[in-house]
Amino acid sequence: MPPPAAVSRETAPKARSLPPGLLTKPDCRAARKLAKTMNFYEFVDDMSAEFGAAVSLSPKLFMFTASDLIKETLRNTQDFHKDALIDTTFKILVGEGLFTAEGRIYDQQERVIKSAFGKKYFGEFRRIIDDECERHLDEAFERSSRDGKPFDLCAQSVDLTMSIAARSFFGVGGETELARRFRKGLVFVQDWFAKLQAAHFAEPMLRHIEDSHLRLPILKSLQRSVFRGLSGSGEMVEAIAEWKAFASDNHAAVHATAADMRAGCAKIIELRRRDGDARGKNDVLTSLLRFQSDPENTWLTDEVVIDQVATFFVAGHETTSDLFVTLLWKHARGETPKEVVAELESASDMICEEQFLFQRYPAAYAYLSRVLLEHPPIVFTVRQAQRDVEAGGYAVPRGTTVILALNAAQDIDVAFGFGRRQCIGRVFALEEAVLGLRRLIRFELALEDPAQRPQMTQGLTIGYSRSPVPILARSKRTARG
Repeated sequence: MPPPAAVSRETAPKARSLPPGLLTKPDCRAARKLAKTMNFYEFVDDMSAEFGAAVSLSPKLFMFTASDLIKETLRNTQDFHKDALIDTTFKILVGEGLFTAEGRIYDQQERVIKSAFGKKYFGEFRRIIDDECERHLDEAFERSSRDGKPFDLCAQSVDLTMSIAARSFFGVGGETELARRFRKGLVFVQDWFAKLQAAHFAEPMLRHIEDSHLRLPILKSLQRSVFRGLSGSGEMVEAIAEWKAFASDNHAAVHATAADMRAGCAKIIELRRRDGDARGKNDVLTSLLRFQSDPENTWLTDEVVIDQVATFFVAGHETTSDLFVTLLWKHARGETPKEVVAELESASDMICEEQFLFQRYPAAYAYLSRVLLEHPPIVFTVRQAQRDVEAGGYAVPRGTTVILALNAAQDIDVAFGFGRRQCIGRVFALEEAVLGLRRLIRFELALEDPAQRPQMTQGLTIGYSRSPVPILARSKRTARG
């Protein structure tokens, strides 16, 4: 398939018709399958295979699956902004943080946040990561080996990455009150956001599919009932109703939970200012508080600081916990490459290494890249057209929501986003993965069910770490040392 044309509004009048997909074939096999399984991850792959790089899901909901088209859309920040619903719902928790900010506000924040994640701090970040990997992974593996009891890979990954995030971003231990409040609150907010977002995308798609099959206006109700029974879309109707009811019933509670989580951040800021030793710390929160003294950063209020650390705690934990689930699962299946084991076993002191670890250890980075392609930390992101534009030779009307299916792109460059909006914590996540792998290869693991695979679940992103079915494994023995 040739690469799609660049996104351009100058050529919009010459664009072809709307993309193929449910607009042209509403009774497609992939839509029927989604109605029965509710597996959006498989739906993306199926639609991409059937319709190609650009797919219509409803008159104002499209999906792009080709790498070049996704990159061009992410690069075109003038014509495509973050989807309005996602933007407003994320702001409940992360305010005007780097994820939701646009324009001049984003430019200001990007400069400061990049400094807080500067290379000079990575020695301390690595010590934190290595400490927490030892505490969470080594102890779990050794306990399993000693007692002969399995542990849940998903729960282990969540505990590990939340502890790393708490210490690296807030400068507090993962077992502290703040971390516990965030952990409890985050699960609730994730459930609410997942259901709200699922209904937001699924309802217009379902409505379009059903309307396309209604031929006799006076018998619409009967036709809908028959169609829902024959196609399986009745299951989707029921699911959407449940999602919307949950979102509506818990709207006030989610706002209260987010406010409580942010109040915890404010308390940490207050305590940090009273801490005489704080200036010697290099966690992200302390760095941002230091940057407040710069005359150029008068905009960096305490509320904005909370926005940033909340953003990184949420995003940094969720994406890396999914990556750790995959690494643990693959290791328990015996899939960690021998060249990675040999490379990391021969490594000396990684903590004080001046070079970024993924650059220093090419076999490990090549393996991580393959894992990220197979199981991307961000399955999709969403943009909304601000005006009539053209993308891939197709017309994209103003107000159209575009799902960018990063999992279908199979391009490591978009695994953590792309262009200016690429995740600033990307290097941190890769450092965390390399250090975690080094701990992991010391042990032999075995799955309780060798055929079990991680299940995709919807949180603030789609991932594995909140799988409803535990992935149990045992540590058979300490492999080395």
